[in-house]
Order: sequence, then structure tokens, then C-alpha cells
Amino acid sequence: MRFTGCLENPGFNEDYYSNGQFLTNTDLLGSLTFTPRPKDSVTLNGADTIVLAPHIRISLDTVKMGDLLLQDTAVFENQDSFLNYFNGLYIKMTGANNTMLGFNLLSSVTGLTYYYDKGASTDLQFKFVITSGSVKTVHMEHDYAGSVVEAALAPEPEGDFAYIQGMSGVATYMRVEGLDVIGDAIINQAEIELFCTFPDGDMGSLYPLPPYVITQEKTDTSLINSEDVAIALALTGSSSTTESFNAIFGGKVDSLDSGPPVVYRYKMNVTNQFKDIFEGNQENIIYFNPFGKGNIPNRAVIFGPNHPTYAPRLRVTYTVL
Repeated sequence: MRFTGCLENPGFNEDYYSNGQFLTNTDLLGSLTFTPRPKDSVTLNGADTIVLAPHIRISLDTVKMGDLLLQDTAVFENQDSFLNYFNGLYIKMTGANNTMLGFNLLSSVTGLTYYYDKGASTDLQFKFVITSGSVKTVHMEHDYAGSVVEAALAPEPEGDFAYIQGMSGVATYMRVEGLDVIGDAIINQAEIELFCTFPDGDMGSLYPLPPYVITQEKTDTSLINSEDVAIALALTGSSSTTESFNAIFGGKVDSLDSGPPVVYRYKMNVTNQFKDIFEGNQENIIYFNPFGKGNIPNRAVIFGPNHPTYAPRLRVTYTVL
């Protein structure tokens, strides 16, 4: 893990995404090679022995970080003046694959601490804490080369498996074929079922499924919730975890077959989205993502259309005119 400084001051009123990146300094402020032990407390031996919650401590370059204390007192008058000088820290993992660490930046243990002597007083310290109002964002890059996902990223439709993952992971989309068979009709209801499993060698406890999967559509700049999801959220107070949301839209994972292989199912109401597609008011693509994608790393491996039993299913109820 390595620490460098940021070269730009992020605004408080901006939205930040995990595929974005800030300009950073190349000068190394500090680094640490360690084995994470999230359940082991940390003992500090000084004048008094202190036992603290699990954390890591990284020594930073005293010369480079000492420049901060040489600034005019105006720098320290308020938070804005301080952040205009000190834009922040950039923390990067190095030398690790298939690994993710989480840090509680609002913990009482977290902070940038200076240790110093002043006159006859020794072993003094001052901590710069990280406030709840400060900008905290994550940047991620996925390398799918050599993975099972790599083949699914090709332009051709994937027949065996499709994949979705939280955070900046992959999304899956589906085109609806055979709309002309329905003819002149009114769409009464449409439901989609997706069936998921854990591939051979996977450990379900390490790769949990998303609790909810939702449907989305694409705008010029991003993916947004489908009308079916938006209606369900509006009627349930923006909560996907209620039984009301599950009754209106669905999307909640449920166990279907204990296997082997174990099979799970997501069942979703796509009536409004399918109507728009059928009437030509929306592109014929339905996107699938975990609900709250930016906050969870969970992923799902979905059976593709080639599976004889668990291929995705679209059920449409309609009235012929």
C-alpha cells in the first residue's frame, strides 16, 4: 500500500464515480507491506499501554509532511483554507490481486497524526481527523484478461453465462426477440426470471449473490432505473428491502434448487419497460444490475439462453386487438 498527495481539490457538491480519478503527485509519502488482520486489536506501548481497534499505522515522510507545519497561520484558520493547501491523500494498493480492503475513515482511530517535541515537552501529538463532510471516493480498475468474464465482454451474445457485479463491475443486458409474433395487442403484464448459480470451484460464502437485482435503461450518459423500479421505489419510500417492493417489482433472490448445482432465481416485473419496447418508445435492451450497485461488491453468475432448464424466461400476458 502506498500514499501520495492529491493535486486537485475535489468539490463538495459534485458526484464522484469509481471509474473517475483525481490528479495525484508522484512523490511517495509513505508505504507499508502488511497482512490484513481485521480481527486483531493493536497495542501501543508508551507512557501508558493502549489497546485500540484493528487498524494499520503507516509512517509518512517527515520532511515532505513537515512542509505542512511551515505554512502561514492563515492556512489553518478554517477547513476551506486548509483544504485549499492540502488537497488530500491518495491511497493505492500495490502488489495484490483479487483483494479488497475496507477502511472506516470516520473511526475515532483514523486520522493523520503528527508526533513532535516542543521545548521541554516531549512525545506530543496532534491529529487531523477525517470529518463526515469531507470528500471520500474510491477508484477501481478491473482487469478481465484471462477471466471467465472476458469472453462475455465480446460483442457477440453470450450463450452459456452472463455476469453482473456491484461497484464498478460488469452489467448484463438482454434484447427481446420475437416481438412481431405478438402482433397488434395490449400488453397486460410482463415478468422476467433470471436463474443463477455458483460455478465449479466457487465458494458461495466468499462470493455472495446481490440481495436484489433490478432492471435499468440507458440514457445518453448513464444507466438509470427502469420505470418499473422507479414506481416501486416511489411507492415504498425508496426501500428495496420491504415486502411491498418485492410484491410490486420483485428482484429479490430466492433459492430454487439445492443442487448440485445450487440454483437461485430473480423474478422481476418489467411490464412498463416491456410496453415501451413493444410500442417502439424505448431501445430494445433491458439492463440488469445489483440494486445499490455502488455500495456492494456482490456478484451473480446467470445462466444464459443455451441452458436447457434455467435459461432466462420472459412471460408476457397480452390482449389481442
